[in-house]
Amino acid sequence: MNFITAYPHDLNWQRHTEKSDITVQWATVKNSSFKAVRGEMMVQASINQCINQLKNGNALQDWIDGCIQSILLPNTSSKKEISYEESSDEQFIAQLIYAVPWPLKNVISTELNTLTWSNEGTRAQLYYQTVTPQHSSEKQHLKKCHPMKHTEGIWIVEAIDESISRISHAGFADPGGKIPAPLLNSSALNGQESSFIALRKQLQKHA
Repeated sequence: MNFITAYPHDLNWQRHTEKSDITVQWATVKNSSFKAVRGEMMVQASINQCINQLKNGNALQDWIDGCIQSILLPNTSSKKEISYEESSDEQFIAQLIYAVPWPLKNVISTELNTLTWSNEGTRAQLYYQTVTPQHSSEKQHLKKCHPMKHTEGIWIVEAIDESISRISHAGFADPGGKIPAPLLNSSALNGQESSFIALRKQLQKHA
């Protein structure tokens, strides 16, 4: 699908809320009943602190709304603290399980993440997209989980100065299965704000 650009201007974004210094927007996606969501905030954290938090695949459940389990799959380089000087392009795979109300199954999503840096290390983009075909490690979860049909998004972190960063995110998810679109759309909008609030707390905790 690849509907997201560096600044997703191709979508007609509508403001949903703006509180707690966090702006949340939504947009219609062509040929889908599911909405794209977008958020933005400023944080008291360096760009490296922000990126290291975003790429910690074993702790995403600590701040991503609805995520009850996250793991970094083997053969990745995510455990190392990174900076622009150390790595300008990096890929890793994270696997997340999202809680879904009974009687529907939870959703499992295995995502390839690609990190790139620009502007001499003052801007970073972390793009993620569902791994296709279905990742082999998902098989052990399929009795309790439904595989994510498609998800993609982009995190953009920009250094305002050495200790302040702007974080923005735009994402889209089509879980497939029988999850009603109104339920997912509402959850995605509320979850965008909740995730940003929790991410800010995590960054403050590890500052």
